[in-house]
Amino acid sequence: MRSVLKVESTKDFRKVHIAFWVFWLAFSAVLNFSVKEYFTPGLFVLRNLLVNICPFYSVYVALKLSKQGDRVNYWLRIVLLLSGMALSFGAHWLYFTELASGTPEMSQINLTVKMLVASFAANYLYFFLFGLMFYFFEDLVQKREEAKLAENKIHAAETAFLRAQINPHFLLNTLNFFYASAALGKSRELAAGILKLSDIMRFALTESSDKLVLLRDEMRFIQAYIELNQMRFENKLSIEYVAPADDKVGTIKVVPLVLITLVENAFKHGELHEPEHPVKIALELNRAEQCLKFYVKNKKTSGPKERGHGIGLENTISRLQNEYGNNYRLSFNDAGNHYAAELVIQEIKM
Repeated sequence: MRSVLKVESTKDFRKVHIAFWVFWLAFSAVLNFSVKEYFTPGLFVLRNLLVNICPFYSVYVALKLSKQGDRVNYWLRIVLLLSGMALSFGAHWLYFTELASGTPEMSQINLTVKMLVASFAANYLYFFLFGLMFYFFEDLVQKREEAKLAENKIHAAETAFLRAQINPHFLLNTLNFFYASAALGKSRELAAGILKLSDIMRFALTESSDKLVLLRDEMRFIQAYIELNQMRFENKLSIEYVAPADDKVGTIKVVPLVLITLVENAFKHGELHEPEHPVKIALELNRAEQCLKFYVKNKKTSGPKERGHGIGLENTISRLQNEYGNNYRLSFNDAGNHYAAELVIQEIKM
């Protein structure tokens, strides 16, 4: 029952319609057939399919047509409401006259037009209000769905923007490294460097286009980024990188270009050449608690700093909030000469 009442989209709302009428017909059947022996299947169908459903869906459909707002639909809505009222009243009249003619108890009651109209009005208003309630509830769900879609489009545009923001300073330095390798005849280093850069570009421009990407691809991206920087500096960077093997990561998916933001931030502001103060990058997975933890710590540099991606932590937080809601925590520790960032994602599918 809880899954039926959990309405996330207008498609789910169809289940609410079905559940409502199944419940109502079951309730009506139990009430009428168990209490009144003279109640027949024909009267049951007449009562529920015409007397009750007509006012419900006449107002429901009329309100849905009102969104189009043209003159033809205006008259169509009027005709629909009047037809629904007339059909429901006719069925109501037939229902009580048939009931009166078939049962001694009801035949003793003098069914006047006034009584039938009053009874019909109460019943019609009851299901008319049900139709109104269902329409406005569905309209609320649809507006929430449209807002969510618009928000997803905004975040998709942000991700596309991020993919286009390949750090030009990083690319310039990499291309200078390639030029120097070619000039010095270091063909092996040049080939390896071009392969690493192509992996980085491929992920940043194509594979990260989805809302979520495989965690192992994101980690390979980080690995290629670290290795390419190591090649530029002749493997003299002090980097400690710890991550589970690909077979341990499995098919876990994460928001793209978030982890690399934290890594690049360390390269941008951190001291990279002191073995006693290495940049520490670590990924931990806790399958029992369905928790992912990503940690980056670095010593602050006193020299010139690498210019950044242009991504910004504000954008990163926005995309994390959009995907994980309250199931993530991004914290920073700026203490003395060291800076640390920690991302924890809970209830992640593993």
